[in-house]
Amino acid sequence: MTESSDQPGDAGTLEPPPVGSLDVTVEEGPDLTAETLDEFLAWAAAVPNGAVESIRGNIDAARERNDDRLIEALSTALWRLPITDVSRHMVLLATIGELHDARLVEALSDFVWYAQLVDERLNERPDGCSFEVRADEMLQARAAEMLSYLATEEADRSALRVALEHPSVSVRAAAIDAHLYNHGDSIEEIERLRSAVRSEDAALVGVPRFIRDGDTEEFERAVEEYYRRNPEQLPPEIHAWPKPEDRDMRTRGAGDV
Repeated sequence: MTESSDQPGDAGTLEPPPVGSLDVTVEEGPDLTAETLDEFLAWAAAVPNGAVESIRGNIDAARERNDDRLIEALSTALWRLPITDVSRHMVLLATIGELHDARLVEALSDFVWYAQLVDERLNERPDGCSFEVRADEMLQARAAEMLSYLATEEADRSALRVALEHPSVSVRAAAIDAHLYNHGDSIEEIERLRSAVRSEDAALVGVPRFIRDGDTEEFERAVEEYYRRNPEQLPPEIHAWPKPEDRDMRTRGAGDV
């Protein structure tokens, strides 16, 4: 299931979805400029979820300045490869999306399709953790979300292509959800996407999304209904570990006292 809110972390947002909406006061951060980009990203990454409006205020001011040098700096930072700090790049991508500048559509679009974004060691998974998403796919999924959030005709076309053609199912899923989110989850767009996506992706269209301050019980009902209609999407059952008494009996049988 997906979570969405007006917090960074969803289409057009800057941080992971908050666990609450706390009113947090933070020190005023640096202006978002070409010269202070690194400093801004470090500050934005440290801002608590409840104070995310502080970040937005700085980005809004940067948008009003309309500085070509900032656009160039953002694009250059985006393509500083291989990526070794995924968290920093996630904040960079969210900043690009929140800036709403059409000049960054091409950079985002190319980034989604680029095959070797990260140091390959970041894609290595610990044994037994096959549920983890690869670092490069996580970055591409975020870029797809931000591309859709730019909300220009070119960005919309590019994001739709990702939803239909990208080789990674997790990136396609992110593009599908972001497209619907940024089109108000309209029935028309849901039906249009459902008829256009790959047959195996049809169940990804209209996945329940939890929004900030949403009704938890309503979301749970939506999730139950989704799985009722799409039982093949159910996660694998959790391994049934032996109960304490079972382990105790097994130990005794091995000769322990």
